[in-house]
Amino acid sequence: VRRDIIEHFNFSNPRVFIRGFERGNLHLNVIRTGRKKEKVLALIKKNKLPAVIYTSTRKNAEELSEFLTMNGYLANYYHAGLAPEQRRMIQDDFMNDRVKIICATNAFGMGVDKSDIRLLIHYNLTASIENYYQEIGRAGRDEKPSKIYLLFEEKDHNIQQYFINNNYPTDDEVKQVYNSICDYMQIAAGSTYDKRIQIDKGIESFLLPHKINKQKLLASLKVLHENELMEFNSEGNKYSFIRILFSRNELKTFINQYARNLMRDLLIYIIRNFGDVLFVRKVKIDTSVIARKLDTVEADIVKVFEKLSVSGVIEFDTPLENPSIRLLNERVYPNSLRLSIRNWLEHKRNSESKLAKMRDYVFTDVCRFKFILNYFGEEQKDYSCGKCDNCTNASTKDSIQLEYLEEIIVDTLHEAAGSLKRVDLINILLGSTKHPGAQSFSNFGACKHFKRDDLNEIIEHLLQKDVIKKFDSRLTLSDKGKDILITPPEISNIRTNSNIDYESNLELFNKLRAVRKTSARKFSQSPQLICSDTILRKIVETKPNSPSKLMSIQGFNQWMFNKIGEDFLEAIYEFKRESIIKKDVKQKKIPENIQKVFELLNKKYSLEDIASLIKLPEAVVSMQLETIIEYLPDTDISSLIKKHEIELIEKEISNGITGLKELKQNLPGFISYAKIRIVLAKKK
Repeated sequence: VRRDIIEHFNFSNPRVFIRGFERGNLHLNVIRTGRKKEKVLALIKKNKLPAVIYTSTRKNAEELSEFLTMNGYLANYYHAGLAPEQRRMIQDDFMNDRVKIICATNAFGMGVDKSDIRLLIHYNLTASIENYYQEIGRAGRDEKPSKIYLLFEEKDHNIQQYFINNNYPTDDEVKQVYNSICDYMQIAAGSTYDKRIQIDKGIESFLLPHKINKQKLLASLKVLHENELMEFNSEGNKYSFIRILFSRNELKTFINQYARNLMRDLLIYIIRNFGDVLFVRKVKIDTSVIARKLDTVEADIVKVFEKLSVSGVIEFDTPLENPSIRLLNERVYPNSLRLSIRNWLEHKRNSESKLAKMRDYVFTDVCRFKFILNYFGEEQKDYSCGKCDNCTNASTKDSIQLEYLEEIIVDTLHEAAGSLKRVDLINILLGSTKHPGAQSFSNFGACKHFKRDDLNEIIEHLLQKDVIKKFDSRLTLSDKGKDILITPPEISNIRTNSNIDYESNLELFNKLRAVRKTSARKFSQSPQLICSDTILRKIVETKPNSPSKLMSIQGFNQWMFNKIGEDFLEAIYEFKRESIIKKDVKQKKIPENIQKVFELLNKKYSLEDIASLIKLPEAVVSMQLETIIEYLPDTDISSLIKKHEIELIEKEISNGITGLKELKQNLPGFISYAKIRIVLAKKK
């Protein structure tokens, strides 16, 4: 942009003033919460005003404004659905401090230059760092300290993904739009249709059974426009068209004898400004411009034109308010319809990549402004703003609390050895039921200091992460929950003697570095950014065996866990299991704690039956069976897993796939991690 300005204005040796992306007076914070309205109220109570609160939907803006007003704060809402006069009044009230709080969509702000906004809150996740940076930049323009908060919950990400899916429809959805509009207008295949088609409520309703809403419809029309199948006008037509039907002499007589006041002035005006062409063809006019020239209101101009049209003096076409299309060629037969949407798919991937970066911002543990600066290309190795929640460690408590609640919920579902209704699970954790069966749970009342909404939010979080799954109203652990969050007792109880295990720790350190290197390639980031060597050494020293223990290591955060946490836990488990085998192979005996599994295996019980009898998850049993197979390679596994399942797993292994996660992705959903682990051990 700087180069373009210099070139287009032919500047020679200009002085160029560049300001970076840093805004030293902004204090950035992220709060993970499911109780957003209450959190907004708390932030308003403890921070200075004026405040702007950005929401992703008009409904959220209106509801939040009402909530704040009910709690004693004068607030108003602003979005594109309001009339221009309303928006102007609300904006003026805010600019002149008659209203201190605005709840708004991103329609608010482009023309607002209020220098003293002290508090800016994002009620929902934005679509990109670019959008986020632009919006937070509206705070503290007077260079005085201002607080910035982003409130995050998992469903925010889903809302933005929903917007992306609507903006970039699939090939089938675009074809559905094309064929549905043609069917609605009764245009047969191979036929032409010259008239413009308004995209009105009728067409929108016609497409609803196909799950195509208005946003997806308009996006599909843009694709059809690019493919030269339809001409698409997205903004409607604000212009009118007129043609004079009288001859010149007839019009002169009409003006002299019949036209009065505004009608007379209007006819004289259009003759003087558009000339003889009005008698030959339709001419485009702007009624709002004519109204200003004649010092009247537009509605009166339109009324006069309509009266003249009814009288047969002129032909008058009113503006089209809705978007419209025109079929450019004959209707293509459905089986012959071909589209090119490569550009749209690229745009969609780009949007999803930007959204992923925005999510990374939420979970980063580095200085938040450093994250933003790096994103925009300002590499700052040792930079620290000293003001954000990460620099001041203000966000640690919420993160630890979240992981604590997650672990309690997973542990309770595991103890249930099946499934629980959501309401029963919450009542057990709150200790709010007198049912004897509920009171027997070890976690009964463990969350009595939390609110029901807190637990509901964590349950939703675990569902989003696919750690638990839902069948009707019942919750149970998913395969991911069983295989990743639960580790076997014999692994958990290993004690490490740092004096004699230096070489062992070094071996684990190198294993984790290899895992990190793979992750770095996957995310196109440096290994140190994924997880620094300092944090890696802490992981080696503590050897965590659960997500909460891994997250409790200083410096390791949710952002890291999302990228590499599961892989680290898997590598640590494998390392510990190999250590057990190395130790016990010397003693030539199977460990006592898996003797029971060994006995049931010899009695030809299935994996499911063994897990049920010893009351351990299949994931844990499979790990113990791995150890047995390591000792006794000739172990028969035909009783553990059905024959056709073994064949499916072996087929994928024979194709060169040996990674646990890759195999799971390539196999049918009914084949669990536990079964894959057993067959892998046998193949080794």
